[in-house]
Amino acid sequence: MTMFSLQDKICILVPWALMMMIMMMMHVEAQPEFFPLPNKMTWNEARNHCQVCYKELVTLTPSNAPVVAQKLTSVSWIGLRKHPHPPCPPSMPWSRWANGDFLTYQNWYPGWPVLKSPGVVPGTEDLCVATLNFGAWVEKDCSELLPYICYDERFSSQVGMTAVTTSSANFTWQPMAGNIDHYHVETRGGINQATISTNLTAIDTNLTANGTNLTTIDTNLTSIGTNLAAISTNLTAIGAHLTEIGTNLKAIGAHPTPFGTYPTVNGTNPTPIGTHSMTIGTHPTTIGTNPTSIGTNPATIGTHSTTISTHSTAIGTHLTAIGTDLASIATDLAAIATDLAPTGNDPTVTGTDPPETGTDPTATGTDPTATETDPTATGTDPAATGTDPPATGTDPTATGTDPTATGTDPTATGTNPTATGTNPTTICINLMTLCTDLTTIGANLTATSTNPTTIGTNPTTIGPNPTTIGTNPTTIGTNPTTIGTNPTTICPNLTEIGGNLTAIGTNLTAIGTNLMAIGTNLTDIDTNLTAIGANLKAIGTNLKAIGTNVLAIGTNPTAIVTNLTYDLSNLTAGTRYSIQVFPVKCGRILIPQAATFYTKPREVQNLNVTKVTETSVFLSWNKPSGHADFYQIKVDGVESSKTTNLTWSEVVDLKPGISHTFFVLSRLRNDSLRSEAANISAYTKPQKVSNLRVSKNRPNSLLLRWTPPEGNIIGYRVQAVNDSNDKLFEGNPPGPEVTVTGLPIGTRITLSVVAIAFSAVESDNATIVSYTAPAPITNLTLETTDSTLNATWNQPTGSYSSFNVTLQLDGMDVETPANVTKPEKNYEKLKNGVNYTVIVRTVSGHLQSPPLESSKFTLPLPPTDAKVVSTGKDRITFKWTAPDNTRTPKYLVNISSSIGNYKQSYKLDNITEHMFEDLTSGTKYLFQVQAVTDTAKSSPVSLSHFTEADEREISLSMLCSSSEPLLCAKNSTEESVFSQLEAHFRQKLGDNFFWKLEKQDIS
Repeated sequence: MTMFSLQDKICILVPWALMMMIMMMMHVEAQPEFFPLPNKMTWNEARNHCQVCYKELVTLTPSNAPVVAQKLTSVSWIGLRKHPHPPCPPSMPWSRWANGDFLTYQNWYPGWPVLKSPGVVPGTEDLCVATLNFGAWVEKDCSELLPYICYDERFSSQVGMTAVTTSSANFTWQPMAGNIDHYHVETRGGINQATISTNLTAIDTNLTANGTNLTTIDTNLTSIGTNLAAISTNLTAIGAHLTEIGTNLKAIGAHPTPFGTYPTVNGTNPTPIGTHSMTIGTHPTTIGTNPTSIGTNPATIGTHSTTISTHSTAIGTHLTAIGTDLASIATDLAAIATDLAPTGNDPTVTGTDPPETGTDPTATGTDPTATETDPTATGTDPAATGTDPPATGTDPTATGTDPTATGTDPTATGTNPTATGTNPTTICINLMTLCTDLTTIGANLTATSTNPTTIGTNPTTIGPNPTTIGTNPTTIGTNPTTIGTNPTTICPNLTEIGGNLTAIGTNLTAIGTNLMAIGTNLTDIDTNLTAIGANLKAIGTNLKAIGTNVLAIGTNPTAIVTNLTYDLSNLTAGTRYSIQVFPVKCGRILIPQAATFYTKPREVQNLNVTKVTETSVFLSWNKPSGHADFYQIKVDGVESSKTTNLTWSEVVDLKPGISHTFFVLSRLRNDSLRSEAANISAYTKPQKVSNLRVSKNRPNSLLLRWTPPEGNIIGYRVQAVNDSNDKLFEGNPPGPEVTVTGLPIGTRITLSVVAIAFSAVESDNATIVSYTAPAPITNLTLETTDSTLNATWNQPTGSYSSFNVTLQLDGMDVETPANVTKPEKNYEKLKNGVNYTVIVRTVSGHLQSPPLESSKFTLPLPPTDAKVVSTGKDRITFKWTAPDNTRTPKYLVNISSSIGNYKQSYKLDNITEHMFEDLTSGTKYLFQVQAVTDTAKSSPVSLSHFTEADEREISLSMLCSSSEPLLCAKNSTEESVFSQLEAHFRQKLGDNFFWKLEKQDIS
């Protein structure tokens, strides 16, 4: 083997070091792909094919050699050929790869390369390099046919989207180096994520609702289990009671003393109760076999729920039938009890055998001697069948009496009991019916357990072995001839049977209640399963909507083009698309370049103004065709951050009474594209007028004023209505005041003012309530007593709300003015003899009419406690007490005497004492005092008194003469004469002045 010279080594090492650096830099940028081709060709043919359909025969480097080796299955050509390259000497044949890269990496199989072959002229041999399937290199004759390895660089080109509209776009890209047949373009539509998110939210809501429904179903199933357990307990109790009944019936049959002969059984022995009823607990063990399947595959719940609902209905029917059968059992057991019960009682002895109260009679004589033989007794009683022999002697005479029974013969208080088993045929029929009902219960329970295998847990614990429900019923009617034995012993057994039958009835009632509860639970389950079905249907609808929102690819999703541009059409607005361009070289589709883009969203439709306020406008619109994630609103062309994903929006912070233009644009969440702007103009409402005020209230008119709002106001609208909303006035004044006329008297008026801007946009109402002036009252009339005053008047014309009534005394209010609605006012507890004034005004809201007033005194009360406080020969002083509850009373005092018709009167103001002078001494005067007012007087208080007398004595002498002896000497005569004289003076003088008659004795 020829050795390298030093010059050769340097020539190799220096370029190799430089080439290593260059190639490392190149390989950093390149991203080649490797293609082993099995077709066998010469090295030149292989290279030509690689250059046409790929880039070149493979160039190996330390980094790609392992990758290439993994793809090899046989010896294959690589891009290395032996040829001299100046300035290197002929000893350097392997210096460049087929693509022109310097040879920087070698991986020769041991013994290769052969630098100088013996006997071969240098430069004449044609050797190429092939790689073994594990990566080592060997030399081969270039004309040898071998598989080969091409490489190509990945397609890397700048792509772009231009002229994007709502339904079209233009896709462009840069050309790929090499012989490209054509380009393959694929377009795929995007997903409307916002809509899908809404569908997924709805699905989540439905799944949550189903979870709630399943929880409710679980609760109902638990309740059913509880009720079934209760039914099991009651069935067990029924079994125990039936066992006791069997025991008691067996005891009844065991009593040995029959009352009589009973007919033999004319029916067959009834089938044992426990034989057929074994099916009660056998079949329903499948009720709750595998409840876990309810939530396993929710896609089938809707289907199975219909079946479950049907089976639930069947279960309800069977359970109802069970209830009917149990009721029949109760009836049959009651019938059996009736047949077994005696109809009478054992006779009870109420009396005792009568004791003998006397002794047997003693014979005082001898028995007569029979001349014939005694007759022979044929029976138990000693009654002779023949005749007694005639006695030859006399019968002995009994010295005592026959004993007499003091009691009565015992009598039975009851009747002979009737046999309880008189007709065992009836018992057998009832027992057979009982067995039939129990068999029907088993059938119904079996039917109940047929379908609903997924309803609840394994109810194998519903009841014990139903063979224990009743004892062998063959003992019930085995020997009916013994059923009616000693009723005294039978009665306790029958009492126990009755108690057991009552308990069975109670248990059957409880079973019925449990079955009703189970029916209710099954109804609830059916309702919840229906709801689950509806939710699953809604889920299916939302999933279908999601599928719809995974949009179609579009028109011509796959296209073959030869130029460097592709037009997309018939796209959906506002949708994300992905597009790929695949270079095709020699029929081989290369790795593509891709781009994503959104079509432009369409503008919104039917943009409208739905509501206007002073500072806001409500907009609404219809969603455009295609897709839009949200909407942006501009006001007067100014960009704003106001966005919404709804199809309406409130634009706020606007100026009142101004025209604004609103723009709405459709936007996409992940793209800057926006639709064309839809726009609409509208005026905001002007502000309300302020400071409304009313003045110059007249009976039929008033003046209304206000402060205008800011902004462009072109006029006002004023309206007046009453409380019934009847329109009384409407006008359109240009300025901020108006006289409202034509109004009713004394009426509550609601006044409203609306400011009007351009385009007839009106402000909100500003309102104020006022009244027209009311008319005054007429005919005010006062009626008084000593402590009350009643005022009445005529109602005014027009309307009013009330009357303001004031009571005054000496110009001062006696009490707070009152508001009344009726034309009258009564005052009580007033002072007597006082002049009160009543003032009445008609009221309408805050307005009052001119007043009308009237005055009147209350009636005076008489003074009290009149008395004389001093007297003289020519004067008398009287005093009295003023009446209660008065103020400054006036009095009229009179004094009079019958002597000379004397009479004087005086008026006194608030004085309760008066002295009368220039009177006649010793004269009786009559005094009167009255409380008076300007219009009335009280009843008088009277008092009489004498002035002091100026006494004078007059002597009278009287002589007595009489024809009757000694008459004048009698004291009685003197007394009689004196009395007659005194009566004479009393008649003549009376008591109007002072006089006194005294008798003096003259001795």
